Amino acid sequence: MKIGEPVPEFSLETPFGKRVTSDQLKGRRTLAVFWSQVCPYCLKMIEDLKSWDEGRAESEPDLLVFAAGEPEDHMSIGLKSPIVMDFGLKTAENLGMSGTPSAVVIDENGRIVTETAVGAENIWALIGRYNSRN
Repeated sequence: MKIGEPVPEFSLETPFGKRVTSDQLKGRRTLAVFWSQVCPYCLKMIEDLKSWDEGRAESEPDLLVFAAGEPEDHMSIGLKSPIVMDFGLKTAENLGMSGTPSAVVIDENGRIVTETAVGAENIWALIGRYNSRN
């Protein structure tokens, strides 16, 4: 269990070369999702994730996606929120995520505040959302 632990320090790049660091997570709640382009469950979830990301209410958490694979595979996904390349999957593992799709919520102080949710239905439950594809 990682609940209550601080987010491990990281500095990762998006497929477009922008750097995202663990310090940038402070100040807002964040849904951290780990996913892969070769995971059929992830691909099934992407349209709902994009829709939620596009219309997120101010009261809902920010989104940060940790991705496996090649950067060019993630360039055309179309999320407003950043996707960071987690080569070797070290950051996702340090956050308590090992399978895809999985997620945790990080609070505004940079601490993990939920158990790891695995699967779209459980990820949506972390943030109190209904998955429209159920």
